[in-house]
Amino acid sequence: MGLLDRFRRSNASTDGVMERELLVPTPDTGHELGVRLLEEAEEVPFVVLQDDEGRLVLPAFTSEEALNRWKPGGSHYIGLQGKILIELLAKSEWDRMVVDGADARARAITRADARRIVRITSLSLPAGSVRIGHPANPPPDELVRALVRACERENAVSEAYLYQFQHVELDERPHLAIGLQLGRSADEPDAHEIARSITEHVDPERWGHEFIDIHFLEGDLLEVVRANGPPVFSAD
Repeated sequence: MGLLDRFRRSNASTDGVMERELLVPTPDTGHELGVRLLEEAEEVPFVVLQDDEGRLVLPAFTSEEALNRWKPGGSHYIGLQGKILIELLAKSEWDRMVVDGADARARAITRADARRIVRITSLSLPAGSVRIGHPANPPPDELVRALVRACERENAVSEAYLYQFQHVELDERPHLAIGLQLGRSADEPDAHEIARSITEHVDPERWGHEFIDIHFLEGDLLEVVRANGPPVFSAD
């Protein structure tokens, strides 16, 4: 059924976590304490803790000093880019990641935060793997007007649709989605910027939505969405 580009808005404050390397404690591996290079295809488990409420917590640290304040005896660890850790958190069973947990300015990023932060995931969609229909609860007129105004600001957008979307194979609940047809091709940075601009103006959380997917429509997916109903915005 083609390629679905899924964008989700991020409202979580990460204070630069995405852009920096974080140190993640690992169990005793028999190596010296500190960081080490991984062997090719080697899998290393992380240290995952339970808090007082039984939630799974991944500790991560911005420096060795911060890690040693948390565990004065030191720890084995690996360094990973914050963006990678947030993507792992979004797909994991962990409830949250706590950065610099022993410090006064410790930051907690929940799994829900991570799923909002992750802006794009490319998925192959075989026929029958998605359901598209009319929203069970029609979106407010003001949300529709906000979407129209946002699309008017984007010269690349030729049509916009609102519909209910469900990816069946991921066992996710139906949710509101925005489908955009572009009048010209856009590379990934352009698409990111269009998605960011649209979601900033629509402001999903204002209308009670944790997120709203943005799909860039083409091929079979475009035909299915068009068959579901007319666009809410057309540049013609």
